[in-house]
Amino acid sequence: LISAVSYRRDFTPEIGLDRLSQVNIVASMLFAGISGSSAADVSSIGAMLIPAMVKEGYDSEFSVSITATSACIGNIIPPSLFMVLLGAITGVSVGGMFLGGFVPGIMIGLGLMVVSYFYCRNRGIPTKPRAGVKELVGAAKDAALAMVTPLIILGGIVFGVVTPTEAGVLAVVYSIILGLFIYKEMTARDLVDILSRSAQSTAVAVIVLATASIFSWIMARESLPVLMTGWIEKVAHTQLVAHLVIIALLLVIGMFMEATSAAIIVIPFLYPIAMHFGIDPVHFGVTATVALIIGLVTPPVGMLLFLTCTIGKTTLKSTLRTLIPQVGVMVLVLVLTVLFPRLVLFLPGLVMR
Repeated sequence: LISAVSYRRDFTPEIGLDRLSQVNIVASMLFAGISGSSAADVSSIGAMLIPAMVKEGYDSEFSVSITATSACIGNIIPPSLFMVLLGAITGVSVGGMFLGGFVPGIMIGLGLMVVSYFYCRNRGIPTKPRAGVKELVGAAKDAALAMVTPLIILGGIVFGVVTPTEAGVLAVVYSIILGLFIYKEMTARDLVDILSRSAQSTAVAVIVLATASIFSWIMARESLPVLMTGWIEKVAHTQLVAHLVIIALLLVIGMFMEATSAAIIVIPFLYPIAMHFGIDPVHFGVTATVALIIGLVTPPVGMLLFLTCTIGKTTLKSTLRTLIPQVGVMVLVLVLTVLFPRLVLFLPGLVMR
């Protein structure tokens, strides 16, 4: 479906609205509804589209930065593995955060598309003709079964049929059936390798979670949440200012810590502070997710940025020039979601009454 929407091979270049960079962003938004992981987004879509974009005349730096920032949407638009983790840590409704992430995720995607448009117009990047209706219908038909996966996850969780863990199991079983028997692109040996790597990744996450739980207990014993609450109360006299201060802290923390580790260590004592100021739990969960996910593309840690730089064979220093306006879009959307809670709470309030 992605390749059909993007371009045809037989084309005559013309200057105008580019499509390949836009496809990169839209593909990340669509893939977010299947993987729920920014790293998986980069590893799959980035490996395919970064070389293609460079071949079509894009700078390596822009190809890398737009891929990294659009991949962040994978943890904002549901299903999001990060939101499931946040729900496990805080007890906030995972279904509510899933629904609340739709609007911010789409806003970030649209903002990145605007930045991409002006970049391509200034650089004179050539376009390719649109795919025909026949190509689109054929590609959509091939992708239809795979696109059912996010419906299984979201539908099951939002309507209370299954828990987030059970929804993940159903999605995995469904994907295995598709890979082995329908598309036949996965073998039994591939499945064993996938399960082995998944077990290793899960073991690492559990070890980090166990260690962080001990750290959180120590912080609670030393009354750190109480001290932080007192400090924020001195700085902030309203709910809005308190929310902005908490989000600013998370943005800074995300620059120096990997997002998952930061969530496990920091959220347990920031969440009670947010509740103390009367911030809606779902609103806090979504804004905290966006704030920490931005850290995936900001130095000095920036895991996604380093990963995409490796794929695009470019350096972090040279990529920063094109990265700044894209990160600016993400921060702007984050501030808007804090200032206007309805952007986050509208869908959860509509569906989960």
